[in-house]
Amino acid sequence: MVVADLHVHTTNSDGTLTLAEVPGAAREAGLEAVAITDHDRLHPRLDAPVETRDGVTLIHGIELRVETDPQRVDLLGYGARRTDALDAAVEGLQRSGDWAARTSPGRSSPATRTTTRSARCSTS
Repeated sequence: MVVADLHVHTTNSDGTLTLAEVPGAAREAGLEAVAITDHDRLHPRLDAPVETRDGVTLIHGIELRVETDPQRVDLLGYGARRTDALDAAVEGLQRSGDWAARTSPGRSSPATRTTTRSARCSTS
């Protein structure tokens, strides 16, 4: 059985560890794999959907905030690949307001049109 944490943020969003520090921290915690799921952005230093660094499997992911009526849903995507459509959707999320405000529990919501565009983006 693989022991993994499938929801890890780096300093690329609101995490406390850099990407370079994640494998060491994961090993210390007894993890074999982690998914890097920064808020509304792909990590710029992960090129492949899945790669191994320092003996730890890193899964390139993303956490997208989706506003639905009546609630917010945080959508996690795994094995993400950068595509023009995904880049455009992420850029739209980043333009939709102050990023720092969106990383807190009360962060502002992206528009429904962003949700629709995001659903059409390839993450595999």
